[in-house]
Amino acid sequence: MQAILMGISLLIRTNTGLFDIDGTTGLIDLLRSSEQVGTYFVNITVSDGVETDYEVLNLVVRPEKPLELEPIQDIIAYVGDLVK
Repeated sequence: MQAILMGISLLIRTNTGLFDIDGTTGLIDLLRSSEQVGTYFVNITVSDGVETDYEVLNLVVRPEKPLELEPIQDIIAYVGDLVK
């Protein structure tokens, strides 16, 4: 992927398709799913055409915890009422 960060054109490569890297900000965006649960060693390589650098990350994708809600009592409210 080609990106421009701080006015410098960079080529960013990874060894995985688990996430996207924003070409403007460099932020990593991962939308996890149950099929992705596990540990991954991710290599991110960046080059400006002259210099190349890389970093290997240990990425752990954990299963999503189910939402836990506590029960509340029934409330009767009318339009305009403040409910606490």
